[in-house]
Amino acid sequence: MARGGIEEATAALVRRSMDTRERRPWRVVQIHTNEGCRLVISLAHMLTDANGALVVVRELAAHLAGAPTRSERTDRPMDRGMGQLLRALRLRDLPTLARQAASESLLPVRYLGLARPTEPWPSNNDRRGREEYRTVVVEVGDDSPLRTRCRRLGCTVNDALVATLAMLNSKLFGRGNLGNVFTVNLRSLLPDDRPRIANLSGLEMVVLPRNRVTDLESTAAEVSRRIDRKKQRLAGLPPLIANFSTAWAMPHAAARVFIGLWLRYAMAVLNRGLTVTNIGAMDPYLE
Repeated sequence: MARGGIEEATAALVRRSMDTRERRPWRVVQIHTNEGCRLVISLAHMLTDANGALVVVRELAAHLAGAPTRSERTDRPMDRGMGQLLRALRLRDLPTLARQAASESLLPVRYLGLARPTEPWPSNNDRRGREEYRTVVVEVGDDSPLRTRCRRLGCTVNDALVATLAMLNSKLFGRGNLGNVFTVNLRSLLPDDRPRIANLSGLEMVVLPRNRVTDLESTAAEVSRRIDRKKQRLAGLPPLIANFSTAWAMPHAAARVFIGLWLRYAMAVLNRGLTVTNIGAMDPYLE
């Protein structure tokens, strides 16, 4: 029996990290409190992204409810690798991908100009700094104030979220350009929408000069222009190719060393910006 309310117990469990070197990269726990019980499923990001996690939860819920398994999920093995994204590209896309991946390799140079946080916060490599949690819920339905405002500005909700983070960045960071990282759902590159348990998310960064970050309207318009330029290319995929194409050709022992060094660099980049996670359309997995 967990102490406190069910929401408090759930929050404590969600914040408990999983060491994938000591146990499997997933965890299923049933929480019991005086308010009732809840089944919490945790999956490491190395195993799947959020869309894939929703597939797992839906499949488990179907089994618990006694619902039949959908036949199309068993007609052939599920491809879980990133290679399926490359195989889905057209031949004429490959030169563009190579050119954009080469451009992304210059990120370490751009990283030198990014502002640092004025005080340290916890990172994935160490636990320095002070942890604080805040939950903010904003309605994004068709008639919501945010959606109405986005229509007037000609931007998406994701643009507004990145703009909001940029404004927060300007308060939390010192001198320099403001880095704003967001995830990209790469499933849109695939030829079908079959449920997949895989890590198929990419990363993009919008770097804004500090003088371009003012009020929401101006900042969102600037973010929208920069993200629109990214959408005209293979958004999210070139950074993956730039970061991991070298490791793919390495022997496994060398790749383990490379990935360890790369993770330190990646966390340093992410700690120079704030991240918004956009996991894409969830409705098909929440029926």
